[in-house]
Amino acid sequence: MLGDGLRCARGTGALLHVLRMLIARAQLLDLSGDRPRAIEDMIEALTLAAYDTAYGAFLENRGSLPLLRAVVRHAQDSYVDILVVDFASNIVARLARVNEDRGEAGLSLREREVLEELAQGRSNKEIARLLDMTEHTVKFHLKNLFAKLDVARRTQAVARARELGLI
Repeated sequence: MLGDGLRCARGTGALLHVLRMLIARAQLLDLSGDRPRAIEDMIEALTLAAYDTAYGAFLENRGSLPLLRAVVRHAQDSYVDILVVDFASNIVARLARVNEDRGEAGLSLREREVLEELAQGRSNKEIARLLDMTEHTVKFHLKNLFAKLDVARRTQAVARARELGLI
């Protein structure tokens, strides 16, 4: 469906919709385990948006932060236009700032990211892959989350985070 929507948006020249479709497809590809193709779609979206400095489609989608970080790291090892890399870095910084402003309950940015994925019912392995960290690091963040939220289990952490309005 995203492919059809993308063709339609491209055909009508609707840049914002093209960007939203590319970002959504990149996230779905990343969730399905195809990070290389996800990075390709995200680079295409960044390339289209960079010259017009069209931040909106990226900033409205906080869930794209781990993938944007992966794009910036990927750019170090391959050719990606420096303007696009700089644009992606600016988006990462802006999204990180927005997430820091939401820093309730003393949670770090990465702890909040782990918490959001935990609330989606993801396993430690899935969280590690999505957030580009090791399973050990996920366990470390979960241990800190449990202590800060004063809970002992994953389901309790999600329930407490909902009570506090963190997710």
